Amino acid sequence: MVILSILLAITSAVITVSFHVWILLRLAKRLLRRHHRPVLQLNLTFLLLGSAHMLEIIFFGLMTWLACDQIGLGTLTGRPEINWEAYLYFAFETYSTVGYGNIVLNGPAEALGAAAALVGIVMTASSASLTFLAIQFIHQGSGKSAEDDGGAAQIKAD
Repeated sequence: MVILSILLAITSAVITVSFHVWILLRLAKRLLRRHHRPVLQLNLTFLLLGSAHMLEIIFFGLMTWLACDQIGLGTLTGRPEINWEAYLYFAFETYSTVGYGNIVLNGPAEALGAAAALVGIVMTASSASLTFLAIQFIHQGSGKSAEDDGGAAQIKAD
């Protein structure tokens, strides 16, 4: 049962990371094209990254439900009634690494919870990196230099 749980966790992580990398590459390719509406482009980046994260959370909720309810690798405890909402809530708090602890995953399926937390923090960091690059790229494309905006574009280490 532990081996199956680990395989399910690794498979879920690989699928999620592959999906997120695919989204990041498509967004990066789109950002390399110069557009007339940089604010719209940045808003689209936020929207697509947020949607990707939500789909990944739903996927981890589905995999947790599959591991617990269908395969019997563990249980989700902490609420009087464990339903789809509880699995989605658990996936959201685990992926975002908030981890309130009011809903807990027990048994070999804990490996899936650990994978969700690890993937969540790494994918969030990669999204933040792309967002930073998008802002920098749009700022450079506007033709402004660091002197034009009083040096706000430069990061100074004091």
